Amino acid sequence: MCRSIQLRTNKKVIILEDRFNTIDRLSELKKNLSYLDLKDENSSITIKQEGYVTPLSITPLAAIISKKQLVIKSKGENTSYLDTVSFPYGVSDIRSILADRTYIPIIHLRINSIPSMVTNQLNEIHGIFIRLLKSNIIADPEFVQLITDQTIGFVVSEVIDNIDQHSKAENLFLFAQYWKRINTCEICIVDDGIGIYRSLLHAGRDVQSPMDAMNKMITSGLSSKFEYSGSQRGTGIKNIRDALTNREIKGEFLIISDSVGFIHSMQNGEKFLNFAPYSWSGTIIMLRFSKPTMPFDLYKYVK
Repeated sequence: MCRSIQLRTNKKVIILEDRFNTIDRLSELKKNLSYLDLKDENSSITIKQEGYVTPLSITPLAAIISKKQLVIKSKGENTSYLDTVSFPYGVSDIRSILADRTYIPIIHLRINSIPSMVTNQLNEIHGIFIRLLKSNIIADPEFVQLITDQTIGFVVSEVIDNIDQHSKAENLFLFAQYWKRINTCEICIVDDGIGIYRSLLHAGRDVQSPMDAMNKMITSGLSSKFEYSGSQRGTGIKNIRDALTNREIKGEFLIISDSVGFIHSMQNGEKFLNFAPYSWSGTIIMLRFSKPTMPFDLYKYVK
């Protein structure tokens, strides 16, 4: 099933509403990204925050605002949180981030163009980010114990590995928030690479459009890299979905690239999404997971 995200016109301000449902957030995100798409570099924008924000609602905005060097003319009355999490330009020195918070501020990392150095950079990012997740996001020690270090490390490492293998990105944005009241953590990871469709095309795969590429990646595991057996199948995305969207963690997985997306969650099921005419140059990934009631066995779900 493909669900279309509708867009309101004549928008003159970025509006961040009080929404937690991911489908609602996606509608808001598309409107805000479409607005930013029309802005010239170094121009000014206005932000109106009407409620709390989530990593998904602001991390892609931060990437575009930073790329275009837009000037925020006004953040309104309720935007102190945006300053707290270093929106929009982010923190570049990941080692300077403090522990004992319920969030990891927006991190903006510029990725080296030399392949071997990219891998080293991303491996270092992965290690530090995992440590921050355990000390900041999962402030409840029982949460870490139940979900296990392996699960936290696994889902993040799979995303980072995909960026390393496929994206050819120059910039990487990461942001995470833990809501203690509902025992839920959300992570958003954004890159400005070539996206899924072009990555598969460059690898010589048979894909006809962004939606066809997304569909084949999700349903059959099509990948741009060859495994040792010579197979063109990838299991990374499937493993992340299986690790997050089961009845124990009750999590959510979202991926957006070009003009299409895919969401899988306990609440929304599995849906392909159409963002046309808007198109994201790169990949947006959102991971959301909740505190399980008993120790989680990752290896029941991943291969």
